[in-house]
Amino acid sequence: MVGPNTSTTITPRPKRFRRRLLALALIASAALGYRLLIAGDNWAADKIWTAAPLSWRIGRLADTLYSNHLARAVAARSELAALRNESDISKLIKCAAAHYEPSADQYSDPCCNILASIGAPAAVPLLKAAGRAQRAMSSPGSAVLAWPIFPSRLGSLLNERKMRRLAALSHVSMDSLHQMGTAAIEPLSQFVTDKADRSDCEAAITVLAATEDPRAVGIIVAFMNRPATPEPIWSHALTALANHPTVAAADFFARVISQPGVCPASDASAMADASIALGRLRDQRAIPGLIAAMRDPSPFLRVRSADLLGYYQGSDVESALTAALDDPDEAVSAAAADSLGKIGTPSAKDALSKRKPRENDRP
Repeated sequence: MVGPNTSTTITPRPKRFRRRLLALALIASAALGYRLLIAGDNWAADKIWTAAPLSWRIGRLADTLYSNHLARAVAARSELAALRNESDISKLIKCAAAHYEPSADQYSDPCCNILASIGAPAAVPLLKAAGRAQRAMSSPGSAVLAWPIFPSRLGSLLNERKMRRLAALSHVSMDSLHQMGTAAIEPLSQFVTDKADRSDCEAAITVLAATEDPRAVGIIVAFMNRPATPEPIWSHALTALANHPTVAAADFFARVISQPGVCPASDASAMADASIALGRLRDQRAIPGLIAAMRDPSPFLRVRSADLLGYYQGSDVESALTAALDDPDEAVSAAAADSLGKIGTPSAKDALSKRKPRENDRP
């Protein structure tokens, strides 16, 4: 029992408790500031909101980018563009995936624009990790991840939701890296090696080819010329270069056509891709490959080749197109007729005059 003259000592609160109390106060202030901002413009609300650490406000700032309030969106963009911390950039990538909607207007997503402005080296590794997500989920085992725990329908719904989220991450990654352009070439070149993960290597090649920069093309071609390059990656690289044909890659395409042993993949498919790419560049070296592609089993490839042969002159070109007039596929026949009309020589006109009109003929 403590007597009336007995003195008691008050134990001070530990520092950990005070730090937690301060953190709770800051969170409450930030939440209050955000509520006041939503209610209307207020000087006090602005002060409370901006006092909170930036890492706490990334989600709210990202939401503001998609609002109709232009002034706040501009302010949010300037703050988010200053991010350099790895965890903060990761949060922004997740926010971008949550808001991402595929649009006909490419590069219109504000979060992707900010990630591109942050640029390399801060954002590239994180965007590469996000880009791997969709390919990782495409494995055969991914479809049954939820099966042991949930009923089949619920499991499939949850898996579909996860797939959509991972697909959004992949789109955000590719859009942001594309917008970086030449700034992404040097850091992405580190992934184009024999020792890199296949998905990393293929994603880096896709973005590098899309820049259409001679340096990027040189990196890809040098990688393809190595004897140890795996066949799947080699085929992916050729397709990426063919989708964005450049003069810098023309010599490589011509070598694939003239020296079939160059490619570890199927000679016919590699020659067709290279021929189409050279044809888009209007290079004369594409003619043998385009003529050979007119005999390919794929109607789509025959149509594409017939379209491109219309930009060339020569008896061999006219002979291939004249033979294609009797192609069982009407689209191929129509494309050959259109190309002969473009060539316009007397022999081409004579071949057209002997052909019977078909349903898919172009006006």
